[in-house]
Amino acid sequence: MYRPIMSEYEETQYCLIQQWKSAEPGIIAKALDKVTAPASWVLEKIIPLQGIKYVLDSANSIAKKTTDVEKLKNTAAVAEIKYLRHKGLSISDFLAHDIEKWALGIAATEGAATGWAGFTGLVIDVPAVITLALRTIYKIGLCYGYEGIEVWEQDFVFGILSAAGANTIEEKMAALTMMNEINIVLEEESNRLMGEFAKKQLNRRYAVMTVEKLAKQLGMNMARRKLMQALPVISSGVGAAINVWYINEVVAAAKCSYQERWLIDNQKVMR
Repeated sequence: MYRPIMSEYEETQYCLIQQWKSAEPGIIAKALDKVTAPASWVLEKIIPLQGIKYVLDSANSIAKKTTDVEKLKNTAAVAEIKYLRHKGLSISDFLAHDIEKWALGIAATEGAATGWAGFTGLVIDVPAVITLALRTIYKIGLCYGYEGIEVWEQDFVFGILSAAGANTIEEKMAALTMMNEINIVLEEESNRLMGEFAKKQLNRRYAVMTVEKLAKQLGMNMARRKLMQALPVISSGVGAAINVWYINEVVAAAKCSYQERWLIDNQKVMR
C-alpha cells in the first residue's frame, strides 16, 4: 500500500511531538505541586466537584459558541475548515501560531487583573482561564481542519485539557492513551459516516474522559497551581505568570495533538 512520504518539515514536527508526549510535567508544575501539597486537604473541602463540573460544562459551551469559524476560513482562504486537513502542515502551524499569540496575550491580561483581588479573584479567574484554555484548544483544532463541534469530538478536546494540566507523568499518559483510543473511534466514524454509531462505540469500548473525571483532576490541579495567587501582595504578578504558563502548556498540548492527528489522517505516520 502506498504511503505518502513525510517532508523534512513534517519529520521535524513529528520528532517534537514525540518529545512532548514523553516529557514529564515541567519544573514549575512539580514545584507548585510540592509547595501547595500541604493545602490539598483544604482545597478538597472548599472546591466542590459539582461546582467544577458546572464550570467545565459552562466553559465548554461558551468556548464552542465563541470559536469564530468564519474568521479562520477567511484567513486561511478555504471554503470549509476540513480542507485544512490537506493544505499542508506548515500552513496549519502558521495559523496556530497566531492563536498562540492571541491566547497568551489574554492570559497575561486576565491573570494580572483578577490577581489584585487575591482569593476573591480566584472565583473569577479559574472559570475564565478554563474557558480561555478550551477556546484555545478549539481554535487550534480549527487550524488543522478539525471543528470539534460534534459530541464525540468533545472527549478529544477534554483529553488535551487533561494532558496540559497533568501534574504527573501518569496523569499525562492516561490522557494520551484515552486520546489515542478516541482517535481510533473517530477514524471508524469517518469511514462509516455514522456519528451515532461512533458515539456508542466510544462509550462502550474505550475508557472515555468523562466530565466528572476531568473535573476532579482539573479542579484540584488548577486550584493548587493558583493557590499562591490568593496572596494579595504578590497575586497580580503571580496570577499573570501562572496563567501565561498554563495557557502555554495548553497550546503545546493542542498543537502536538492536532499535528499528530493531521499526520495520521494524511497517512504520513502509522498509529
